[in-house]
Amino acid sequence: MQIDCILILSAGLGTRMGRIGQQLPKALLPVFEKRLLDIQIEYAKRLKPKTIFINLHHHSGAIANHIEQNYNSSSPPIRLLFEDPILDSGGAIHNLKQELAPSSRCTLLTLNGDQCVFFKNPAILQNAYEHSSEYTSVLLPIWVQNSKEIKYNQIITNDNELQDIIKSDQVETEGPFMTYSGISFIRLDKLNHHTGASRFFDTVANYRQDIVRVEPIGKDDFEYWDSIPGSSISTCSSGADSSGDSIISKTELNNFISSWKTGSITITELINGINEWKIGC
Repeated sequence: MQIDCILILSAGLGTRMGRIGQQLPKALLPVFEKRLLDIQIEYAKRLKPKTIFINLHHHSGAIANHIEQNYNSSSPPIRLLFEDPILDSGGAIHNLKQELAPSSRCTLLTLNGDQCVFFKNPAILQNAYEHSSEYTSVLLPIWVQNSKEIKYNQIITNDNELQDIIKSDQVETEGPFMTYSGISFIRLDKLNHHTGASRFFDTVANYRQDIVRVEPIGKDDFEYWDSIPGSSISTCSSGADSSGDSIISKTELNNFISSWKTGSITITELINGINEWKIGC
């Protein structure tokens, strides 16, 4: 699998984050000593693309400074695409196509800068990549369930092809359903160029005019972490030891944190460990 370039979408206004989003871009939200964007960059590097692109708008200077200070001699190289005005996700992809040269053959992987999705089976990404030779866009879904705190749009498929999108406030499914993860393979050379701001499902994965593939994925085939508004990772000072199999001690929590720093466990496993520790606080 040779991915030509990866685009980490990081230009969002952060409106869901309220006052925090006004002062800090979502991509720079701290996760212990790292930022959300750092996790995505490290994930992107493991896929070995030729170039990593990051689009910027909201607090672009803060993100640009973070990249310059931490990834000045990065391999693969990281290139920043400044947007003024903001182009939305569809416009950002078309802007990258123009940056590369409209006629160049390029397989692009998109990632969101403010959420992390990790597929447990490498074959999922590999299969999606292989199908990108047949389609303009191949989407990676995840399984979610709406709650009071956060709601998702539902994607409807037939024979692994996108048929419709149901807005979050109109979803009637009570159990888990599929939503778009923000991860997709796009063949830029097959994409009809569009200038200016545009939405992803209008000018990139326009299922009303084109065939858009949705790669099949099982409900347990991924791990997902999002910057949900109102959520936080809190600590307590009791230092309670475990009193049962479902509760971990403070020492075990520190081991979880150390393992995450070295890359031995995922962010989801770390958060699960924190939640179990909180039960004993």
